[in-house]
Amino acid sequence: MGLEPRGRLYSRYIAYQGGDAVGTSALLLHAGVAGIFAVATIARARGRGIGTALTLVPLLEARRRGYRVGTLQSSPMGFPVYKRLGFQEVCGPIEIYLWSP
Repeated sequence: MGLEPRGRLYSRYIAYQGGDAVGTSALLLHAGVAGIFAVATIARARGRGIGTALTLVPLLEARRRGYRVGTLQSSPMGFPVYKRLGFQEVCGPIEIYLWSP
């Protein structure tokens, strides 16, 4: 399909503010889909668009490489950010179960 990127399939992004790391995200390109992972911003830097930027920059890189589908999982805190960016919910909440022997 011509979607396999030249270079890395997995990239990490770090946001800095005043020399301090304040946020992170990751991009995984695979099977024609751009997956966004590990978007996080430290508490004191929230509400300044850092999470938005850490989502958009990897998505723009994926688009530059020919990808047209993006996916992610959201925490309740991140959901409004992703919705503003145009993401749509396609399945309900995912339950996490921990096994304790």
